[in-house]
Amino acid sequence: FRVLNIIDDHSRFCPGQIVDVSISGARVARFLDDLALLHGLPEEIVLDNGPEGTSRAMFDWSERTGVRLRFIEPGKPVQNAFVESLNGKLRDECLNLHWFRSLRHAREEIEFWRHHYNTERPHSALGYRSPMEFLTINAATAPEPLAGSAPSLITQFCNDPVESAQVKPLRRMPGRVSSWPAPGAGVGGCRSRSNRRSRARHAGCCRSAGDER
Repeated sequence: FRVLNIIDDHSRFCPGQIVDVSISGARVARFLDDLALLHGLPEEIVLDNGPEGTSRAMFDWSERTGVRLRFIEPGKPVQNAFVESLNGKLRDECLNLHWFRSLRHAREEIEFWRHHYNTERPHSALGYRSPMEFLTINAATAPEPLAGSAPSLITQFCNDPVESAQVKPLRRMPGRVSSWPAPGAGVGGCRSRSNRRSRARHAGCCRSAGDER
């Protein structure tokens, strides 16, 4: 199966993931629309040159929403380093530790890991705080938003019934897709297989996965 990751470069928050056996450009575009309902749209998304990101569906989505797609140079995943780092953490801390019995099992374990990553796992770049702690502190010190501007992440989290029910207060997701509310977001992916030791390969932004070696 494949995993598509999205990360907010500023807060390292992971707003969502797609876990499936196949992920098309149209599926990515629909997923981003779903996230936009929760967090608004960013100014820019960084992608690699995989078929999902370069699909007509993604270019149509970009034209429709006004979100800029910025592609990294071929063979240089370091240009999308934040999502590559997230891919590595997911592989080491989740995929390599489980033998997944089914796609449903994989989705449950990966979602549990994402919740832990967002709410409990300390990040050195954030002063050894979790992304949610970092967002909470920054929201408390941020100036009042201008009229007509996107709501803050913390306000969004409080209004999200699903996340609030799961984690208690302050839940809604950002993502490095700019206006969440940062100026940009990274998307990338890993791949794994059921009933064997999981293996994941970095895929860069807006790509679910490449071929295994």
